[in-house]
Amino acid sequence: MNLLTLLVAALTLSGPSFGSGVGPPGRPAVTPTPRAPHRVASEDDLRMGRFWHAREQLLAGGVGVALAPDDQLRLAEAEAGWGDWGAVRDILEDADWRDRLGNGRGAFLLARAHEEEDDAGAATRAYLHYLTVAPLGSPDILSARIRLARLLATDGRLDEAMAQIAALESAPAGLASWVALELADAAAREGQPETVARLLKLIVDPGAEVRKWELVPRAHLNGRDRARALVAYEESLSHLDQASDRARVWATIGELRRMSANEAGAREAFMNALDTGAEGEAAVRASVGLRGIGVDDPGLALRMARALEGARRVDDAIQAYELYGTLAGADARPSARLAHANLLANRRRNEAAAAILTSLAALDDDAIVPEAIESLIAVRRRQGRSADVEPLEAELLRRFPNASETAAVLFFRADASHDNGHFTEAAALYRRSAAAAPTTMRGGLSSMRLGQIHITRGQFPEAATVFESYLRAAPRGSYAEEATYWAAWSWLEAGEPARAERMLGVLRQTSPVSYYAVQTADLTGQPFQIPVAPSTPTPVPPWLATGLELVRITQAAGLGRAEDALAQ
Repeated sequence: MNLLTLLVAALTLSGPSFGSGVGPPGRPAVTPTPRAPHRVASEDDLRMGRFWHAREQLLAGGVGVALAPDDQLRLAEAEAGWGDWGAVRDILEDADWRDRLGNGRGAFLLARAHEEEDDAGAATRAYLHYLTVAPLGSPDILSARIRLARLLATDGRLDEAMAQIAALESAPAGLASWVALELADAAAREGQPETVARLLKLIVDPGAEVRKWELVPRAHLNGRDRARALVAYEESLSHLDQASDRARVWATIGELRRMSANEAGAREAFMNALDTGAEGEAAVRASVGLRGIGVDDPGLALRMARALEGARRVDDAIQAYELYGTLAGADARPSARLAHANLLANRRRNEAAAAILTSLAALDDDAIVPEAIESLIAVRRRQGRSADVEPLEAELLRRFPNASETAAVLFFRADASHDNGHFTEAAALYRRSAAAAPTTMRGGLSSMRLGQIHITRGQFPEAATVFESYLRAAPRGSYAEEATYWAAWSWLEAGEPARAERMLGVLRQTSPVSYYAVQTADLTGQPFQIPVAPSTPTPVPPWLATGLELVRITQAAGLGRAEDALAQ
């Protein structure tokens, strides 16, 4: 359960309890029964979302006796909370108090139970009944209308559904527009452009309106009317500001034009999709479409390869890189050749990858060669050609002593020596790895390992010096908190409390609630305290209370798009 949901739950359940005796106008109020211990406990559980526990409390409190009506309603809430809608139906279906208690809450829950059990006819009748018994202002009326409109539209009763939407026109947050948008989206999926067109007239809220542009073309497309879909998509371009939307539409236009044997128009559309600069699904579709038509420009082939690689379409990307290599020839970029080789290695095409990597390793290019050698080492290891690995590592150490790839080679050598108990050799290799690339992950881990070797040998000043050297190189690195703590620990063991306190002060200031801050308290024998200034509870501002209530309504109605828009 996320924070927003918890806030909504807290706001929703902070009002009158179910046994408050409030009933619809003109009906006698139900006299509340005394608040038994199980009732208090169940109310707390419901408020916190512990629905199963609330259920158990209520059933335990009612053993041997019939539960009072307000307790039965609480039990229905608990069963609904953890999804046992059959139990909700059993509790409420024949309850004579269902329409009176809690502003007709029981009638609403019964309708929900029928809906969750896929009994659309019973759910429709139950929602209509609830709307006749719920007093004006009941918190579930809006959710009931939304769910009822959805059921009516699904049953083909569009006029009645639109009447329910019209009843929502005065509701806040543009709820009527969001409901119409959802129903239009469903109609578009079913290929019903006429239904979509009718519903579009009801979508007037600015937040929902910006999302309706694709409904008509998608309805034509799903209705297998490609010609009208193509025209509609082409017309929609004049309304779109987002690059991602334009790219997606251009990719769709390209596909539709290609289906119509208009390859020149398809090529233009696919190029336009790539020219938007948008990445992701649209770029992939455009790249696949262009490859199917044929590409003779190396720059375009490279753009396609990178788009496909970014989308993890490995085999498609390999083909695009191969096309790029063929078109570019000797002018192919080393970075593209390296990406191609790594993809080949990913697919275990080891010899093809090794051929490219070997040629790259011979270049005079500090930006490419270290990674190429590292990848070639991994390929040769995977092939079991260990005799080729050592000279490659030696070349890497000789030519690039300060590369991150060099730090990784030295770290793995040190790690092997460490595992075999050769601590002096491991310490020397860890020191070289840390010196090669102190701010990288392997370089930082080498510093931590080297410091611990000094600690196991009782060389505490030397250990502290290693940790502080790391902090000077990477004050905000991945191992900063660990290095600060162990530097302080080592200075304490070395009999240097002033130096230790300086490091502990840094840790308390920069990471006051971290794991190592807790360990610091243990180290000094002081109680750990979270440094939070005293404050008074902040009242919920009215705009937030209103917003959270609207989010609760959209959650209860299953209106996901509106909920997301409100949350944002």
